[in-house]
Amino acid sequence: VTAMCFRVRVHLPWPMYDRRCTFAVDGIDCMNAEDQPQQVVVLLDSERAGENCPGPLPPGDDDAVEVDMWDSGVIITPAEVAGTTHTFVQVVVALDPKMSVPQWLVNLAIRKLCFLIMVQLRRAVATTRGPEYLAVVTDPKNRFYEFIRRRMGESLPTQLALAPPLREA
Repeated sequence: VTAMCFRVRVHLPWPMYDRRCTFAVDGIDCMNAEDQPQQVVVLLDSERAGENCPGPLPPGDDDAVEVDMWDSGVIITPAEVAGTTHTFVQVVVALDPKMSVPQWLVNLAIRKLCFLIMVQLRRAVATTRGPEYLAVVTDPKNRFYEFIRRRMGESLPTQLALAPPLREA
């Protein structure tokens, strides 16, 4: 289990106040052979944010309204498990923005958010193809990535085949 906390601030146009959400992020690797279905699950919850932060949370800006998030998460299912050609990603967010929001605006925000998530994923993929990143993940002496490669070989052999080859020791 990976436990972190995250704070995000959304700037809104006048006359609305900005919104801020601080939430716990718990990542669970359910990729063992006995885990059915094999997935990676990320749980999101603002009530538990204080438990996951390494120190006390700094006070937020006075003009931003704190938003609550609960029972939210991301489920990542590998293509081999999902029976698809690509990884299957599901996102569920329960959020109280502390204001009345018309349905058309919610729909617009969701469309924009989904697009922005895909843009960020594309940027993350580009980062993993950079020389600094490749130097680390292809190092045969890197214990973390040795563990990741072993886990991929056990659960996702077709994905491991797509990984960059190890450098010569």
